[in-house]
Amino acid sequence: MTAYQENRLIVYKAKIEMLKNDANYFKKNMFSFVLFGIGFSIIAPFYGQDSTNLGNSETVAEKLGGGYLQAVLFCAALYFTLLIIGTLVFPLQDKLKVKNFRKKLML
Repeated sequence: MTAYQENRLIVYKAKIEMLKNDANYFKKNMFSFVLFGIGFSIIAPFYGQDSTNLGNSETVAEKLGGGYLQAVLFCAALYFTLLIIGTLVFPLQDKLKVKNFRKKLML
C-alpha cells in the first residue's frame, strides 16, 4: 500500500468519525432552534421589502391582510416546517455520506 492510499484511508476514517460526532445536530441544539424560531416569528411580520421609501414600505403583516397575529402564526408555521424538513433530511444525507465513505474504504 502506498503512502497516498494510506493517507486517503486516514482521511475517509476521519470524515466518518466527524459525521458520527455531528449526527443529530438539530436534536442536540433544539432549544436554540426553538428560541430562534420564536424570535423570528415575532420580528418577521415587521419586515418591509421596499428599501427606497424608508418607513413607507408594506410589511409582511400588511401584505397578508389579516393582522399581526396571523402574520406571526404564518412565520412560525413556515419556520417550523423548514425545521422539521431539515430534521428529517440532513440525517439521511449524513447516512448516505457515511455509506459512500465506507465503500471507498473497501476499495
